[in-house]
Amino acid sequence: MEANTANFSEEQREFLDNDLGDRSNRIFNLWMEFLEIRKKASESDDEYIRCFNLIISEIGEEGKDIEKMMLLVLYNGLDPAMRIKMREQPEFPKTQQNLRVL
Repeated sequence: MEANTANFSEEQREFLDNDLGDRSNRIFNLWMEFLEIRKKASESDDEYIRCFNLIISEIGEEGKDIEKMMLLVLYNGLDPAMRIKMREQPEFPKTQQNLRVL
């Protein structure tokens, strides 16, 4: 569902487009953030767990998909050239086999 931006200024619309982007990119970026999350020295365990759970809740139902999670962990370990090649695809590979044929 697209937001109704008729009452927003051009600057506000640009901010929303840049900040939110499309759903698939937002979810992909959240997954990447999830894969990189580490407890900071200044954080309590509870703060870290809250941050971890917030990212998973923002990902939504997809965050419960263990197969997708494993593919993203695999993706995150690939060399940068392959990751760029995967990002250029119209959709993220759904299986390791789909990933291999790239």
